[in-house]
Amino acid sequence: MNKKLLSIFLLSLLLVTFVKAQDSTTVVMTLDDAISSAFANNHAIAAAENDIQYSRHMKKASWGYRLPQISASAAYIGMEKDFMSFDEIKNNAVTSGVEYLRQKGITVPQELVDGLLGFSWDFSLQKKNFGFANVSAALPIYAGGRINALNRANTIKIDQSENELDITKSDLFTEITERYWGLALSKSLESLHSDVVDCITSHHKDALMLEKSGMIAKTERMYAEMALSKAKASYVEARNNTDVVNSALSGSTGAKGELNPITSLFVTDSIPDLGFFKQKVEENALLLKKVNFYKQLAEENVKGKRAAFYPTLAAMGTAIIGDYQLTSLLPRYYYGVTASLRIFDGLKSEQEYLASKSQLKKVEELEAKAQTDIQILAEKLYYEMMGAKEQVDAMESTIKFAEEYFRAKNAAFKEGMATSNDVVDAELNLSKCKIERMAEAYKFDVALSKLLAMTGDWAQYSSYQLTGREIK
Repeated sequence: MNKKLLSIFLLSLLLVTFVKAQDSTTVVMTLDDAISSAFANNHAIAAAENDIQYSRHMKKASWGYRLPQISASAAYIGMEKDFMSFDEIKNNAVTSGVEYLRQKGITVPQELVDGLLGFSWDFSLQKKNFGFANVSAALPIYAGGRINALNRANTIKIDQSENELDITKSDLFTEITERYWGLALSKSLESLHSDVVDCITSHHKDALMLEKSGMIAKTERMYAEMALSKAKASYVEARNNTDVVNSALSGSTGAKGELNPITSLFVTDSIPDLGFFKQKVEENALLLKKVNFYKQLAEENVKGKRAAFYPTLAAMGTAIIGDYQLTSLLPRYYYGVTASLRIFDGLKSEQEYLASKSQLKKVEELEAKAQTDIQILAEKLYYEMMGAKEQVDAMESTIKFAEEYFRAKNAAFKEGMATSNDVVDAELNLSKCKIERMAEAYKFDVALSKLLAMTGDWAQYSSYQLTGREIK
């Protein structure tokens, strides 16, 4: 027994160790991997796909209003007595007739009266207990346009739900790209801060040696130590920020452990002009389509409410398919056409119709506003993207100068021709230039993803990426 417990304990310990090892595993991930993983594990996408199925089923259900409505029913009924019993009618007739003749002075033999009353007419129009089963059918002929409006509305709702799925995917795409590039930027900054720490550490060692040899003052060495402490603090801050962004991307993709984004930030010169994107937005903007679907539904709602002012026509028929003690005088089937027209319902229909027209007007105003707003947003994102690209291009020569300046200052320091302050400032300036370039590349990539997502063309993002140049 003890051996079994020991075995279970050791197995549990191995499992815990394995799980911890799995959690601490570094996951290498491209941008396409992140997007695919997010799409496969996102609950909002699954909900939107189910909503499409719901809309399709509701569309099929609305077709039922055009088809015959057939139903079957059965009933068993018990009454106090037979309906129109002939025995009762006969007795009442004999009694009344004899009384009338006697009032006229005519004698009616009692034997005749007793004979008539004693004669049984066991017959009635309807027995007190009876039952029947029937089948009924009704077919709408004209409903004032209400059925047509309902079917058109359900067709629109299918397109609307598909557009909502596209919006969900585009929103998730921008979320993933923003977080992925954020992690790539954060890791690059962390690496840069680590390089700065290494560089200043090396510089600090040189300062110690030069101080011992009397080539520099103590303050120079102390300045190098202060710069090293700041560099280490900046590195820790960058590392903490990386952990935060890593958790955010893990939450979006479902991937566990430390994520390693291997796709580099990029910029590309293959960007169409603003007019191209404005045209795309006008034709394909998902948010504009969303508002337009609301407008179409509002129009169908107006038509549906207007149908209340028109008559409704329907064909109907009923057939009795079985009975028990049901009078033969009742017909076994009947058919016909019914018509109804609302005359007065407290002005409810009129007010609902006016309300639907007001709702349509509201949606039209929102559509006009959305068209203006989305064009402004497209223009803002475009200029933000192009401005970031210009900054990246401008930083190329700046970084080359900063690299050469640092090399010169570091060499001069070793010859005693420059101060520790000069070397540290040159290194920090070089690091600052690289950080600024990557930050601008991040702005470019995020703005491009948002611009493409607006038009639903986010799948084209990879083609822009392939024509771009990496920024590290």
